[in-house]
Amino acid sequence: MQKEVLITKVADTFGFGVCTEDYQDVYIPSSLLRAFKIFEGERYKFVLRENNRDGHVPWFAAFLVTSDEPQTAPKEPIADDAPFDIKTAVHQAIGHYGVCTTMEICEFIADEFDHNIDTRAIGPYIEQLHKEERIVRIGVTSHPDQKRASFVMWAKDVKTVKEYFDADE
Repeated sequence: MQKEVLITKVADTFGFGVCTEDYQDVYIPSSLLRAFKIFEGERYKFVLRENNRDGHVPWFAAFLVTSDEPQTAPKEPIADDAPFDIKTAVHQAIGHYGVCTTMEICEFIADEFDHNIDTRAIGPYIEQLHKEERIVRIGVTSHPDQKRASFVMWAKDVKTVKEYFDADE
């Protein structure tokens, strides 16, 4: 069975996620983590099998589902006659949401520009905007020695991040 999984933990030798549909836990083996760049806080589609190795985690990620369909040529933005530019589209998505995940950026680009892009493929564009100091990165770690963030979000600026978190009070 294929299900969308939100990645909740990535370690050197294992990973965990939760099915977005029914919130059941999923074990992700190191072989998938090594073969693909899988990031915490992102969503991926996996082929799941019953997990016979651990009674606490019901599902085992057997395969990562990747699209075999060729990407079609992107359409030009409706509001502008200029050719489609992925970096500009990423910046517009972050501006639209204020604070968002990489998956939300991909969904915005698909909806607004009719251009499908994978979260792994969009990463370099987001990182470039961050290096240019045009956006900010919000990284959450669960312990002080952690080298990679458990969860990452993107925002247009620090003020927007503060407003985002203050709004929940």
